[in-house]
Amino acid sequence: MTFNVAVISVNRLFPTKFTSTAYGVVNGFAHVFACLSSLVAEIPNPYPFMVFEALVVMAAFATLKIKEVKNLQTKEEEEEQFEDQF
Repeated sequence: MTFNVAVISVNRLFPTKFTSTAYGVVNGFAHVFACLSSLVAEIPNPYPFMVFEALVVMAAFATLKIKEVKNLQTKEEEEEQFEDQF
């Protein structure tokens, strides 16, 4: 379910031109954190949970800066619109 929400929200947050780049960056971070998860699992309790909580809080604050893209025009469309005015 989380993956479905991510797929839907990425299309609303990024222009079509940058959607695949956004997926690639997120996929890269997911692989890095998956590799580091075995190291975090070796740490005695409750520190692994604290690391997880810190990452969740950082992600929550990072999403506050994201604005939804509505009616965003590319540079080509802006130029065409500007040329059509004259």
